[in-house]
Amino acid sequence: MLPVSLALQKQSLKVLIVESDCNEGALLSGILNSLAIKDVVRLSDYQNFKSSFSSIVPDLIILDVNSLCGTAEANIDWVRSDSIKPSIPIAISANDQFEGVDQALKLGVNDWIKTPYSAPLVAVQVNNLIQRSLGLHLQDGFIALQAEVSQRNKIEQELHFQAHHEYHSRLPNRVYFQNVLATMLADSGSDSASEVTPIKTVVIFHLHQFNKINNTLGHSRADEILVEMALRFSKLSEKYDEVMPLQYGIYEPAGKIALLDRTHFTIILSNVRQWRTEEIIEQLLTQCSQPLQFQGMQIETPISVGFASSIIGDDVASWMRRAHVALEFAEQEKQLWAGYSEQADRYSKKKLTLVADLRNAIACSQGLFLHYQPQFNCQNGEISGVEVLLRWNHPVYGPLPADEIVALAEQTGLIEPLTHWVISHAFSQHQKVLSEGFDLTLSVNLSTLNLWQEHLLEDIAQQLEIYEIPPNRLILEVTETVLLKKPERSLEFLRCVTALGIRIALDDFGTGFSSLAYLKKMPVSELKIDRAFIQELCFSHEDQVIVKSIISMCQGLGIDVVAEGVENEETKSKLESLGCDRLQGYFLAKPLLGCDLLLRLAGGND
Repeated sequence: MLPVSLALQKQSLKVLIVESDCNEGALLSGILNSLAIKDVVRLSDYQNFKSSFSSIVPDLIILDVNSLCGTAEANIDWVRSDSIKPSIPIAISANDQFEGVDQALKLGVNDWIKTPYSAPLVAVQVNNLIQRSLGLHLQDGFIALQAEVSQRNKIEQELHFQAHHEYHSRLPNRVYFQNVLATMLADSGSDSASEVTPIKTVVIFHLHQFNKINNTLGHSRADEILVEMALRFSKLSEKYDEVMPLQYGIYEPAGKIALLDRTHFTIILSNVRQWRTEEIIEQLLTQCSQPLQFQGMQIETPISVGFASSIIGDDVASWMRRAHVALEFAEQEKQLWAGYSEQADRYSKKKLTLVADLRNAIACSQGLFLHYQPQFNCQNGEISGVEVLLRWNHPVYGPLPADEIVALAEQTGLIEPLTHWVISHAFSQHQKVLSEGFDLTLSVNLSTLNLWQEHLLEDIAQQLEIYEIPPNRLILEVTETVLLKKPERSLEFLRCVTALGIRIALDDFGTGFSSLAYLKKMPVSELKIDRAFIQELCFSHEDQVIVKSIISMCQGLGIDVVAEGVENEETKSKLESLGCDRLQGYFLAKPLLGCDLLLRLAGGND
């Protein structure tokens, strides 16, 4: 039950309502019932107003100024002049746009109840109106009305504050923060074209173990810890001039940090370059993630961060969405923080379009095609193999890189049909190469997800048989990261591959985390040195030592070495002198279409 004076609870009160909106009328009746007023008569218009009034003789009338049948003014005049109870309190109901308040007061109206109805405000107004009717308040009417207005304003301000602030921490909440962003975007949109609008960045901090704290210590203690974290964030954010004060509406600047919900704090950085953004985030992470001392316990508070900068034509929902996408990416990749990247955004409009288009491209072979990059034998300088490179010429976005295509397929469940498409088309082309008498190997890259497919090995074996390709002419390239997730299952797959006579190449060697630890376990016959160690080989002593060590180690293990990214004669000569087995790169040969590869081979394999 809503708050109501004891005096009113003892009365048997009657209220007559005229409300044209059925939903609003039902809401108002419910509010009055909650005030212990059970005898409520509700009319939808003024047609039967006088007869209903005379029948029940109400203690309070609430009249809708928008009712069409009859007018509020005429009925107010009748009550005050000719009814059996001319002193009855009368309130009118109308929205904020109503401009007839002064006229209504002159007619004898005692109060104005704003619509849509707010239960706490209606409670205050009805209490005061009926108390005046019963003679419980003997104040002058004008003074009483002033007091009511003052009380109502205080309640409105408190309700407004509660609607825009988190209850326990008293920090601005999501509604407040989004209003700040909306104002900010509106201001930047109204700037003249000659002015440069400072870049602003939303940064979201996620207490990703707070639910565990809540479940372990209970809601009450978790609330106290939340307040402690709010104080910590607020204090630390004040140290940075780049963190913007949050200003919105009637409130004074409410500090620099908001609490979107129980686990997400957020700030706005203004006019900060990428490197400085990352620096501030790292510093805040280091300080805010320190264990919290609470009632003799040490509470761990691990935090993840995602951030996104505003862009031209931005809106609040899109901006916030990008920051949350960055946060999700950071947590999925087990990173402390991440900035927004469209490539990693599985929910972007572009990506949704690309998913549908990729599915169609696979099914209809539209826009997808293969290039073949030659690999040269260091002993005789001839082409000894080719690596298959996937290409997609999208009708809207143009040529898309293989990494983007594969990442899209992995995220959307299309990697299996895409791999089948690549294998079948590459094998078909390689059959032509072999039939022309060129005994080359064919290297095909596999996604980590491919290794967990149930029927991939069966599909490969079937395609080899269809296109009459000897298994030892096929090399499947995998990265060392395949063993970081599901290592036993991945190793079992690789062993089954080699049992068929197919060779395994370890791609991008040296860029992962577990190269040497897993190299002895993997049935690898070829290792590809990542281009990061090749590009500066002739100028970097460190790169030379690393490459020489890799080649020496592989020679001892009986593993062939392929160097990627050979872009000049000096690098080629250096790798040959170090004992590398095969080379590939634009200096030697650019990736070729299947027909051009055959022409190159027919022209002398050089």
